Amino acid sequence: MPRCLPCLGKDVKKAILEEIPGLKDLLGKVADCEDPEGLELCGRAGRARSAYTEHISTCMKAKKIKGFGEAPAAMRACAAEWRARK
Repeated sequence: MPRCLPCLGKDVKKAILEEIPGLKDLLGKVADCEDPEGLELCGRAGRARSAYTEHISTCMKAKKIKGFGEAPAAMRACAAEWRARK
């Protein structure tokens, strides 16, 4: 999965600097987008899911739980399956 590279178009940087001149140094560190009016913001990426998390997710979905009362027993069964796999 490619990482997001934030960028600001030259026209966007110019507009920001007209309003807030003190940001010149900070905006100088941001890459220029190919499109002069472009803007590419990157959200914060979460931590990658572990094999355990994937197993628990798949296992719990397969059990088709109907209500909170069934969840603890299903979770214990899924965790036991995980331990048996290792």
